Amino acid sequence: MYIGQKEDMLTVLCGNPENMNNCSLEPDVDGKEVSGCRTDTTFIGCGCQKFTKCLAWSKVINVVAFASAGNICFVVPKQNNRCVAIKNVVKAHDFPITCLRFVSWYHHPNAFGLDYLLTGAADGTVRLWAVRISSRVVVAKLINNIGNAATGRPVNCCAGAVFSETNKDITVVIYAIPDGSLVAEQIIVDRVSLEGVEKQSYERIIFQPAFIVSVAVHIISNGNYIVHVRHDILFILGTTSNNVEVICAKFAFISSQLRKAVTLQGHTDWISSIDIRVYGNDIWLASGGQESIRIWRFDLLQGNEVCTENDTQLKAQFTLFNEKTQALTYTINVTLQGILNAHEDWIYSVEWHLSKLQLLSASNDKTVIIWEPSETADGLWFDSVRVGDVGGQAVGFFGACFSPDGYTILAYSFFGGFCSWRVEKEESNHWKSVSTFGGHSGQVRDITWDPTGSYLLSCSYDQTTRCYAPSVNYGVISEIARPQVHGYDLTSIASLSSSCFVSGADEKILRVFAAPRNFVEMLKIVSNYDCQKLFPDPTQIAGHNAAIPALGLSNKITDSVNIQGNENLATGDTMNHNDGFIEGVPVEECLMQDTLWPEIHKLYGHGYEVFTVASNHSGTLIASACKASRAESAIIIIWDNKEWRRRCELQCHKLTVVQLAFSNSDSFLLSVSRDRTFAISARSSQDPFDFKILLTSEQKYSKVHSRIIWCCAWTPDDKYFVTGARDKKLCLWRFDGNDIQLVAERKHLHAVTAVDFVPKLWNKHYILAVGFENGEIEIEKWNLDQDDINSSDNCMKRWLAHSETINRLRFRPKEGSWLGDGDVNNHIWELASASNDHSVVVHQDDNPLVDKNDDSDDNRHYVDNVVVVVVVVLDVVVVVVRAVVVVVVVVVVVVVVVVVVVELMQVNEVVHEVRLLLNLL
Repeated sequence: MYIGQKEDMLTVLCGNPENMNNCSLEPDVDGKEVSGCRTDTTFIGCGCQKFTKCLAWSKVINVVAFASAGNICFVVPKQNNRCVAIKNVVKAHDFPITCLRFVSWYHHPNAFGLDYLLTGAADGTVRLWAVRISSRVVVAKLINNIGNAATGRPVNCCAGAVFSETNKDITVVIYAIPDGSLVAEQIIVDRVSLEGVEKQSYERIIFQPAFIVSVAVHIISNGNYIVHVRHDILFILGTTSNNVEVICAKFAFISSQLRKAVTLQGHTDWISSIDIRVYGNDIWLASGGQESIRIWRFDLLQGNEVCTENDTQLKAQFTLFNEKTQALTYTINVTLQGILNAHEDWIYSVEWHLSKLQLLSASNDKTVIIWEPSETADGLWFDSVRVGDVGGQAVGFFGACFSPDGYTILAYSFFGGFCSWRVEKEESNHWKSVSTFGGHSGQVRDITWDPTGSYLLSCSYDQTTRCYAPSVNYGVISEIARPQVHGYDLTSIASLSSSCFVSGADEKILRVFAAPRNFVEMLKIVSNYDCQKLFPDPTQIAGHNAAIPALGLSNKITDSVNIQGNENLATGDTMNHNDGFIEGVPVEECLMQDTLWPEIHKLYGHGYEVFTVASNHSGTLIASACKASRAESAIIIIWDNKEWRRRCELQCHKLTVVQLAFSNSDSFLLSVSRDRTFAISARSSQDPFDFKILLTSEQKYSKVHSRIIWCCAWTPDDKYFVTGARDKKLCLWRFDGNDIQLVAERKHLHAVTAVDFVPKLWNKHYILAVGFENGEIEIEKWNLDQDDINSSDNCMKRWLAHSETINRLRFRPKEGSWLGDGDVNNHIWELASASNDHSVVVHQDDNPLVDKNDDSDDNRHYVDNVVVVVVVVLDVVVVVVRAVVVVVVVVVVVVVVVVVVVELMQVNEVVHEVRLLLNLL
């Protein structure tokens, strides 16, 4: 879960020691404190950022962190370091994160239960975070803003090192930006308050025309104690000039100067990754270029100590001095220990084992390799373990890391998916693929539940459709299928039945998919569902599996035999899931290749890219609309799901139709548009596939919404509906079957982008979830007896669920816990949300329809009656006062008129006397 933040300090307290899924939220939202806001998170799904250096595993507190959009996602491994679910998500930057890394520790780090995390973003900002874990509760706190957003240049890489003292940590941070600059700073952190109390910057070094693409930091040490008053620091840089640059520095509070010590040559291409580790008395450096990995050893010689290496092994030498006495402190000899050439493509990541002389590398050739030195031949390294993908649609790995015990490997690919392998015994070299977490790596545009609420579908700009369902073995929600892998960005999705859905993308075609037999079996294996009940018509199952032909673009059925009876669903041959399914949950390789759904129909008719699609509740009709800049293109097409053909067209808008919603009775279709209007179309009584335009908002309410209307939803009884728009208005409308009436209009602080009602009327209350442009979700209630949603008392809950715009909200159609026993008497509703921050989140509202702060019904009605009487009396008083004011005004006017008339008469008499006098003269 996210938490509201202030600009100077971001504090996230996610989770609860008593319930790991609880989130205690006290957000500061737009300056208004929201207290008592509490919600549970059933599931968080998001993939890794499509950048290198965006995955890290803390060896100190055993927490996995990865970047997704501008967020940091935390995973707390379970038993045997198995990463099965995302614990919480923290909004870290306003722009996408480009690099992420835990710092290197010196001097007893385990005693503090704390680790520091560095993040760099596309706007040039770098932030230092303190991360704690206690009773499986992750706490992340922003310590300092380091980078400069004014540069506007993305951060290429970052690294840090920490030396601990009694009550403070001295953190050295370096990062690089694309102008060839190296920026280094030193921060003193108070370990009690976790605040940066002092900061000092080093001078900046520019390596133009070369760029810095990888960095590492090392503090020269002897065992656990920093030698020579901890003055000596090494900055190791990998550049586009094919060289490894070694920079020497003292602690910044002593000297801010940086000195180029030595250049290590040998690579023939960019050096994309660097890692450094101390084993014994030596410092080992691994540099991964785009063609090979080189292993360097740094030998520290004190005083006049003589080097014992052969001249052929010695590649470089540099010295460290005491700046005060100018006495020689160290001579450091650098020798090349090995060249590793087993990878066949770019090498994006290298990482040393925590305690053994082993190196982990990840490459774009779809392999992850563990390297070890030979025990017989000096300088010879061999690949002891090789894991990865063979064939399929994988592009390659962007990064990989060891678990603290070294028995688990976690890697991520270009598509944002995660792969994990584990070995059970140290002496064994048999690494077994294990299931892990994951999600979309692009904006999530739409979500839909299947009609029974058994599984959730989502579609995204990452060009995939994903399916989520409970995993009974792990007790979490897992991605169990990837029904569609497309070549266009997906924009919309609608479920027609438990075995069929339709999706729209940035193309003119709607595509219809049917569940294959292996998906049915998968639900039985993973979620322990009753497949006979979930899929009552086995003839709707489309073959055994699906695959994309070598030269094709559509998912094709891999066999021609449909399931002929329920017996096959229950007792037929089960799928072989030994390789692709680990304890019932499919791994990433299986998700990409073996969980596709066959495409059974294409629907042609739109002239531009499909923007929205909806289905009625009986699953017999599809309504769709495309992007439009004129009225001729802004048509709504109604499709027949039986014959898969177009039945009618509705032209009731002038610009793009943004969202469609069928009423719960399927008799009406509500549409909202970019032209700031909405329309209701009614189903014909003679033809159930024919709809006619009943009314539009232009007829009576053309100026209610002044900006694009983003969303709409019907109440469970179809008597009301709501519309939300960019003008920040949420409007409630009464609908009697023929006409509409504006019941209430509520102005929010942010644009309303998503709405949905709980599919049940409870205790005369409608429960509405509202999603906003800033990522907030608000749960509102509306009482039928009051006909008013403008009161602030209607807000039951409000929390920052996402860091970016919420595109869709969907309540689960079935009451009860998705992960629990499904008891419908506990008043639990699951709310799924999709956002531009790449995440799908399922929130659980425990008793959301019960306002625990309300008094008894009698007291509430008594209070309501008293309020009504007071309001009536006040109205009477106002009328009387207005009448008195009118009378007074009339009297004043009469008096003024009389005075003016009298004065005029006196003037006339004077004039008459003057004329008589003139005549006498």
